Amino acid sequence: MDVRSWRGLAVVLIIVVLSAVGASAESGTKSLIINPNPKSDLQVRLWTDKGTSDPSYRVGENVQLYFEVSENAYVTIFDINAAGKVTKLFPNSHQPDNYARKNRIYRVPDKYDIIAAPPTGEENLLIVATRNKPIDYPELLRENGLERLLSRLQRRLSLSGEDWAMDLCLLRIEPARRQTITY
Repeated sequence: MDVRSWRGLAVVLIIVVLSAVGASAESGTKSLIINPNPKSDLQVRLWTDKGTSDPSYRVGENVQLYFEVSENAYVTIFDINAAGKVTKLFPNSHQPDNYARKNRIYRVPDKYDIIAAPPTGEENLLIVATRNKPIDYPELLRENGLERLLSRLQRRLSLSGEDWAMDLCLLRIEPARRQTITY
């Protein structure tokens, strides 16, 4: 298969995956591996401290992420909040080294906090592992929503010839609990 065939297969796979995730969002949160390159042995997995079955966090609650790669790779984690805003969670100023060794579990954040914040609703965490060089596409942070981010990211990775893998972890941000004061 040539690059165009792979790209077409990747787009179809993403559409099917996003449809399946959307259909199952009410029944529970899923983690799935996105890698349209069957020749690649690179895999990446992302999960939260509350697992992958139904992670839900209240506004103000600490969020802990974990990841691992099957082969040494550079890792980038994007957060797409309920309003569609894209933020790069990892690497960052506290954890600038994004080179991960195979079969080792990494924790994000390490020595700082990630706090659940509004807007409430479904939040997507996208992890991308690349074998040869880190992702450095600042324009991705201007995208709005998961589908647009995935489309542009996969296009850039395909054109670069990079060996890559992705995983998507969905979680829910709930409103903070009301504080009651008793006299």
